Amino acid sequence: MMNCSSDNNIYISIILTSYNRPVLVEKLFEEFNRQRKRCSKRVEIIVIDDGSKLRPTISEKSDHIYIQLTENMGAPYARKIGYQTSSGQFIHFHDSDDSVPVDWLEKTITSLEENEPDLLITSRISSKKNSINIVTPNYLSKITAPSKVKHYLQYENCIGPLGGVTFSKRALLRCTFQNILSCQDWHMYYESIDSESKIILSKSNTFTYNQVGEDRISSSVHKKINGLEQYFYLVHDKKWRCGLALHFALKKYEIRAGNTFWRRSYLWFLRIIVMFLARRQSACRFLDKFLP
Repeated sequence: MMNCSSDNNIYISIILTSYNRPVLVEKLFEEFNRQRKRCSKRVEIIVIDDGSKLRPTISEKSDHIYIQLTENMGAPYARKIGYQTSSGQFIHFHDSDDSVPVDWLEKTITSLEENEPDLLITSRISSKKNSINIVTPNYLSKITAPSKVKHYLQYENCIGPLGGVTFSKRALLRCTFQNILSCQDWHMYYESIDSESKIILSKSNTFTYNQVGEDRISSSVHKKINGLEQYFYLVHDKKWRCGLALHFALKKYEIRAGNTFWRRSYLWFLRIIVMFLARRQSACRFLDKFLP
């Protein structure tokens, strides 16, 4: 059992979102439910069913909140409903097709108690069909200053999937939960970080990111680009527009080009340009013409 002090208030809210994945939600709920029974800290589990045709079977005796939306409203909207319903000091969003090890909750609460961060970021076990490897966000290994993390987020998601992040409720007050096809995780990170945010990287804790989901936007380059372009038109910050525009160009080039030495060299060259121009206000006029 964890060494947690008694607390009548809810400490962490775990929000599970589902769309037509009842079996996966059931398994994930059972795992989180098992883990919270081992801790004296109060843990709240909220399941948001985003208009699924089949409802997951969860025992009515279980201590949880179940919200069923009448139609599919998209992941950001479902997460927003979960956040507005939550009572915890900290909030964790978890996709139904990702999983956690048996000691995930114990390690997460320990890190939250010791550090009291605004964002707790964990490493991930990246699972594909034929390979499994542990991935630690490289940019965050030495860089935890919010301003520097925010700079990297101007042109690349350096934090990773949403299941690897636990937010303080204070940090989420700034999130608008934009309903876009892709990069909703990226957008949430950027909005929740300000000059006072405290970011902690927990390398010892992991979650499993399943990369083989057929309906994942990130599994399709075309869907990813469409989502990024949609996001591009929602964001008005000039630095974001500059970095994202070049990111689109890079991704579109990847679709057309073959896997050659020159292709890889050119992509690295584009990344360097992204890093440089993301700071330049004057580049935006050119980019508006480059990608109208």
